[in-house]
Amino acid sequence: RKTGVPFQDICILTRSHSSQQDIMDCLRAYDIPAVSDLEKGFYQNAAIQIIVSALIALQDPGNDISLCAALMSPLMQISGEQLARATIQSQKNVSLYDRIRDMEWMKEWHELEKLRFLPPCQLLIRLYAHHDFYTMNTSAQDKTNLDRLLERSVEFDSMKKFVYYLQQNIGRNSIPEAVKKAFETSEYATWKIEDVDKIERLNMETVYVIEVEKSNKEVDLYYSPTGVLVKTVVDTDND
Repeated sequence: RKTGVPFQDICILTRSHSSQQDIMDCLRAYDIPAVSDLEKGFYQNAAIQIIVSALIALQDPGNDISLCAALMSPLMQISGEQLARATIQSQKNVSLYDRIRDMEWMKEWHELEKLRFLPPCQLLIRLYAHHDFYTMNTSAQDKTNLDRLLERSVEFDSMKKFVYYLQQNIGRNSIPEAVKKAFETSEYATWKIEDVDKIERLNMETVYVIEVEKSNKEVDLYYSPTGVLVKTVVDTDND
């Protein structure tokens, strides 16, 4: 800031990925916009998606997508046929969890639910060991990513905080490059990203909403997939 060099013209080189997350956290703490190769592809890794889905579903059983992804993965080994049979005759206006919670094959999931109040690192270790998921169902790259996730989890003292952190990072990484670049060069680039939403409507263009906050001010930025800022909404109620 003192020299007047634009942030987008500054690059930090590291010998390995190990220090990148600490650097990113430090830069964000000082409201300095930054991007890293560290998370590119990390949340798209199959093993990470399975574990994150399980964590989200344990925290929020009503999240049908995460619950279904976790149950049908090698972690829980529930088949699509089992889910279909359990839901086909059930009430339609209730969550997936409420439809299947009393099934015999949900007993293992209920045992995992008892662990959801453990520190995140301990819960991850238990999930990794479940059905030998880490040992028997992951590649070398999967294991590297899962190890990184475990290292990061140590910094959180509750599942709620850890899941929120994961959802925030997943949201950031789901944004198209054009939207990322538009945001990073906007006047809100130094603001803290509170949430990212993808709005899909029938016969209408997808819209990405980035909710940012700074000094008790909140703004919702609506972008098209090509990075055009469609609308800016100031949240006067801070909700």
